[in-house]
Amino acid sequence: MGGRELLLFAPFGADAWSIFNLLLCIAGAALAAIAASRALIQKRREHDINENSYMLEDAEWDIAGGAQEKPYNTIWMAMVIAMGIAGVFVFSLTQHTSQPMVLFDIWTLVNASILTIEILALFNLNKKPETTPLFSQSEITPALPE
Repeated sequence: MGGRELLLFAPFGADAWSIFNLLLCIAGAALAAIAASRALIQKRREHDINENSYMLEDAEWDIAGGAQEKPYNTIWMAMVIAMGIAGVFVFSLTQHTSQPMVLFDIWTLVNASILTIEILALFNLNKKPETTPLFSQSEITPALPE
């Protein structure tokens, strides 16, 4: 490599950029793009099913997935996309690629936490909402006389 060695960690304030931050930035941007494209495809499917629902019977409606689709949660989707953009923004502000390259620096913690928040939001986006019954089974069934 021409006598240059790759340092493992750059101290705080050192003029260097981290290759691991670049990988975290790319992963976050890719997750945000995939989640956004999946959401757009899902919305398109829901629109097509709702548009053609007058031609379907009730049984076909369930088979087509109209009644069984998970609700789309815009808050979690916005968080996934915002964290993907934030990762790119933090990388572009903190990493100067004209400087020597290291594996990790102090900003790796920030980029890793942004990616972690994005992954947690992505899991919550696909999480099925829990429903609790209004009454317990003991409240519904009458007590038998003894």
